[in-house]
Amino acid sequence: MTHASTKFIASISALLATVPIAPASAHPTNWSMAGAACVPTGQTASSVGTFSSAGDVGFPAGKLGEIIVTCPVAATIVTAAFLKMTYRDTDGPGGGVQLIAALRQKSLDNGSVSTVPGAQISSNAFPAVTSTSYVHRNVPIGAPCTSIFKFDHAHFTYYVQVNIRKTNATAQGLLASVDLANDIIC
Repeated sequence: MTHASTKFIASISALLATVPIAPASAHPTNWSMAGAACVPTGQTASSVGTFSSAGDVGFPAGKLGEIIVTCPVAATIVTAAFLKMTYRDTDGPGGGVQLIAALRQKSLDNGSVSTVPGAQISSNAFPAVTSTSYVHRNVPIGAPCTSIFKFDHAHFTYYVQVNIRKTNATAQGLLASVDLANDIIC
């Protein structure tokens, strides 16, 4: 090896030594997905259809029924303290529109699917949202500060399922995003 090659390798080594490297245990603490990035289920895509605009998902004009979308959770998420939903439900606890988000887990051993206990939120549990704004709501998963949910990606795959039900043509329901978060101070 020439003297110039040795100096070059030493220079590169010195430069790389200054680059910060995240520890192997570093994982994202939050996960978020825009509604329009979620995948409509077969029955939704073939019957009611979905309308997406500016990242939202909802009903096309004049349509009633149920839209079901699934939002895959990244396998890099290790824990979650909250399930959050950003949405618009113009009749709140009324029956004209309802958005329900649930963290679901599918067994990689036998294919069974279940909702993670406590990880479900319904727009009908909260007041109406005006037709020009959104609201952010969340529910704790488990008991905050004592039993935060731990993902088991070796045995399950995870997704947030959102059901948007509409029975009143004048009511509006839009899903802006779903989130899993650990932003809690104990």
